[in-house]
Amino acid sequence: MLDRLDQVLWFLERHRVAVLGFVATAVAVSVVGLLLRDGGANSTSPHALPAGAVAVVGSQPITRSTFDHWAAVYRRSGVGGANPSASATNTAVMQILVAGSWTRQEAARRNVAVTAAQLNQAIQTTYSQAKAQGVSRARVLQQVGGTEGDLRWETLVSLLGRALEVKAAQTAKPVTTAQIAAQYQAEPQRWAHPSRRTLQIILSGDQQTSAQALAALRAGTSWAAAAKKYATSSTAGTMLRNVKPATHDASFERVVFAAPIGRLEGPAQVGSGWIVFKVLSSTPLPATSLAAATPRLRSELNAQAQGRAVSAYLASFRSSWKRQTRCLPTLRDATVCGA
Repeated sequence: MLDRLDQVLWFLERHRVAVLGFVATAVAVSVVGLLLRDGGANSTSPHALPAGAVAVVGSQPITRSTFDHWAAVYRRSGVGGANPSASATNTAVMQILVAGSWTRQEAARRNVAVTAAQLNQAIQTTYSQAKAQGVSRARVLQQVGGTEGDLRWETLVSLLGRALEVKAAQTAKPVTTAQIAAQYQAEPQRWAHPSRRTLQIILSGDQQTSAQALAALRAGTSWAAAAKKYATSSTAGTMLRNVKPATHDASFERVVFAAPIGRLEGPAQVGSGWIVFKVLSSTPLPATSLAAATPRLRSELNAQAQGRAVSAYLASFRSSWKRQTRCLPTLRDATVCGA
């Protein structure tokens, strides 16, 4: 339901993806950069940093020794490729450490904490998932590129980020009865005139792959062959039978129940990826009353409201902490270093 604070802590999850494939791919921070006035550790400028620091977040410095340590971790992990450039490494590491400091200080400010038991459980889960894939504890740390202490730091920041998002989501106002009724009226094909549908479908992980699947089907490739090449799971069948309203992801249902019968459709984005599909049959069903649809609609609309609350909070979070972040000019990254 919620996007993690991965929008800031992109390395922490990309790191795990590269090693074990446990977490969804994350994206980097997207905030507007402000120019930092020149000023080194020995400068008399008001932007001067303490001796030995590469950045200051609020009142907390990030030391050169910490930066160099994580640069080595980053290079060993392989997240940036086999031989990342010094520039790429510096940019990534500055983002990692600044974002981690943002998150830990924000958590302290908002009285958000992770207990030792929760952290230990998360670390154990990482090792257990690795073991299920035939990866030993030692191999995990080798592929991560650091020590268990480094893994614990990454995991702590990730857990704090998630907890901050959950707290932000709780600020969303509950959906009203009027909002539920309006959404019900806005989707007659889903509720007022529902049907039970059977369709052929291929689910892909991205739009480009889904478009390739669509082109192959139009060129005469069989559904089975196209699924084997383009689907997220080649073992999954391409047939979905008797799909009813309120039984699948809302974005999936909106696409499927609005489509005409017998026409190849897509690519269409749904909650779990991108699909191409063809509705083979549609059987009319009795109308779903507003009362019957209310629990599902309440859940969906509340989730949307919580998502908006999290997005607004993340934007404020990034803007506020970026303004409080000063970086060494030679290592400054406009993504996280502010005025």
